[in-house]
Amino acid sequence: MCVCLKWADHETNCEAIRVLIASPLRELYRSNEPRLPHNVTAPDLPVQLMPPYLPPELVDNIIASITDESLPQLNRILLKCALICRDWLPASRSRLLQFVDLTSATAYNSFVDNLLHPPHSNPYLAATESVWLTDPSGHSPSGERQQWTHRFIHDFAGHLPNLESLTIENADWISRPPHPHAHLAISRFSLLKELSLYDCKLPSAHMLRRMVSVLSSLENLQLVNVTWPHARGGDLATCYRDSARTALKTLYLMKYRVDDCLAPFLHWLSHTPTRGSLRDLSFRFARADTSLHAHEYMAFVKAVAPGLVKLDISLPLLEDLALRSLKSLQELKFNIGRRSQGHWHTVARMLHDLPIQSRIHHLRFSVWLKTRQLPGPVILEQPLRPATIEDDGLERLEAILQRGAFRGLQSVDFAVRGLESYSESEAADAEARILHLVQQKLPKTSTALGGIISVRWTGLVQV
Repeated sequence: MCVCLKWADHETNCEAIRVLIASPLRELYRSNEPRLPHNVTAPDLPVQLMPPYLPPELVDNIIASITDESLPQLNRILLKCALICRDWLPASRSRLLQFVDLTSATAYNSFVDNLLHPPHSNPYLAATESVWLTDPSGHSPSGERQQWTHRFIHDFAGHLPNLESLTIENADWISRPPHPHAHLAISRFSLLKELSLYDCKLPSAHMLRRMVSVLSSLENLQLVNVTWPHARGGDLATCYRDSARTALKTLYLMKYRVDDCLAPFLHWLSHTPTRGSLRDLSFRFARADTSLHAHEYMAFVKAVAPGLVKLDISLPLLEDLALRSLKSLQELKFNIGRRSQGHWHTVARMLHDLPIQSRIHHLRFSVWLKTRQLPGPVILEQPLRPATIEDDGLERLEAILQRGAFRGLQSVDFAVRGLESYSESEAADAEARILHLVQQKLPKTSTALGGIISVRWTGLVQV
């Protein structure tokens, strides 16, 4: 939501409002239309005038029914609804505050001044279910003077009683760390179920540990390129056993840079109730050289494996991961690195380890188009034409997919991407060509389970 609300915009889209009102009113009066006895005519009845206002329940239903794929467009419609009349303001304002998106210090200060401080505005914050904070100054040279995300936890602790999702992006909490007692303040977001951190710099692993420990309702944790200084000291798992409430159901991890800061946190997490509660785990690492810490990541997967239903892993990072303890697994995805060699042989070996108790319903692969290296002092790659993927060893999956763990297989999906953007026709041609290749390599699977193999282009598309 753009918090610097343009309340001066009094233009009202009457046609849009008529469309919004017409359908609910039509159904309301159709369902309440009186049925006259056969011996009574309309003129014999007293004339009942329509009330000069809409019932509050109907107004609430109209506002709640407004949907749009674009958040800015949705907010513009809701702002116009808020200006219709005084009776439409409460429902419109509550809907506007349902999702709050703050992208600058100016917007944040405006939000605080107009909604947090006035006592009469506080009740409307109860409508807020999701907050997204993006701080572009976190990566700018002068960002230290402008950063503001560190203020959010203390400013709004206790004022967002129904907040369920919090996303923080580009925050640099090393140069401007939150208050040392921030973890006590964040505990007041008692209904927070989802915490997402994107490209954030934290002062230490302890801060993340404290935040996760005190959020009693937290179920979903996403860490995308989150870093903190590596500390030499005691093991988090043995030094801190204050996490009896930490029972995650979903954990999404994605890294671009090489560092080992994540390993101690995962080791600590494996000694919390998350060990038995985790159902969905994603390990996405863009660079293969993070395999320096692969054994620590594999130890975490092994610790949480018995309860996992969905697993998303990267190759070659976790190519030595044993899948034999994944007895509850239903969905498995392999993200195969661009320079990975012989990956289908690795996949076949790993799938062969799946226990017969597993019931894989969905098998997914994310692969790159095959390229060739151009001669020269600098390594340059050029996609092959026509588009294709590496298929050496792909045929080995045929026999494995006939085993007991795959008896309930419902889909085999290949998500393909490349270094170059494709037009829509080129993408469709690549999909058809690669699908034909896969069907040739897996004829029994294609015939016996007809229609379950699909190929999707997920790379850039020219507009």
